[in-house]
Amino acid sequence: MKVLALINHFFGYNPNFVGKSALTKGLSEFQIQEKKESREKIIFTVINELKKIDGIEIKICGIKGFNLVPIDIEFNHIIDKPIFLVYETLSYMTKFKDQYDYFINIEDDIFLPNETFENIIEFDKQNLINEILLPNRLEKKTNGEIFCVDLFALNGMTTQTKIYNEKIFKVALNPHSGLLVVSKEKLNFLVSKIDINSREIILGTGMESAFAHFHSPFSLYRSIDLDFHSVVHLDKWTFSEKDQIIKKSFFSKINLSDFIPPIIMFILRKIIKKIKG
Repeated sequence: MKVLALINHFFGYNPNFVGKSALTKGLSEFQIQEKKESREKIIFTVINELKKIDGIEIKICGIKGFNLVPIDIEFNHIIDKPIFLVYETLSYMTKFKDQYDYFINIEDDIFLPNETFENIIEFDKQNLINEILLPNRLEKKTNGEIFCVDLFALNGMTTQTKIYNEKIFKVALNPHSGLLVVSKEKLNFLVSKIDINSREIILGTGMESAFAHFHSPFSLYRSIDLDFHSVVHLDKWTFSEKDQIIKKSFFSKINLSDFIPPIIMFILRKIIKKIKG
């Protein structure tokens, strides 16, 4: 089996993104060096785990001058908008849709256990082409508790439920897990269903939007049991320990009007206009 893995790698100043891979103004040289060493260690941990997959070809994708490890595929044309890196690498990946059996597109701080990858292969053998076994992205709180960071960011499940191998899986409101893993057949399927040239911000920033857009043709089943089928977020999300994450409107496209029928919104606007005179 041939597997292509594209790792999205970025480190440096980014005015459009606040996260662990972005440097901020006011940091001392010591703090910058400390962040560099920590992030570089994480990246090599990710790479070394991916190397355990038989037949894998790993490519580091990034922007020249904003990297800690050598880049195999440069996307320098988006230097002014690095938040679109994942969109670019996902689109680039489709060029090879018939040359590999499986495709992995992943953030540079997501630890993908070989066991999780094997779970996906087995799931694909027995289920529909528009169904994906999506790993839960796990983090550890300061008190030692394990939790799914993406369900913390946007909690809730849809009504879709699936029982597979005597385990329960549900589709969450949040489609994000920091990666996309698809077979050749599923990559061809998604290419036929979406516009791969879209760069629309539909969820969070460009990174989350890209994974959401390319996952949009699928039902994304997450395990209710967090001990089964997961990846590990090695560099904790900036807001993981904060309770007010929903108040910060991380999901930029969710508005009150999304939950109210259009006719009610029309009436409310008329009433408000009348009150204001």
